[in-house]
Amino acid sequence: MLKKLCPQFQNIPSLDCESCQFAKHHRSTTKPRVNKRVESIFELVHSDVWGPCPVVSKTGHKYFVTFVDDFSQM
Repeated sequence: MLKKLCPQFQNIPSLDCESCQFAKHHRSTTKPRVNKRVESIFELVHSDVWGPCPVVSKTGHKYFVTFVDDFSQM
């Protein structure tokens, strides 16, 4: 892409830096989940991490973690 935006870079043989190569990679898709529900609590737990938060908590924490049990949806 850089060579297309800046034609003067056409003569530079090595524009294959690690960041350029990483940017060209494609994300692999995840397989769709079968509509089978889990049969007991804690069989499948989803988690998510958010942060760093721009406002630090009173205890000095900057990240927020959530856990959701797939069976109970809580």
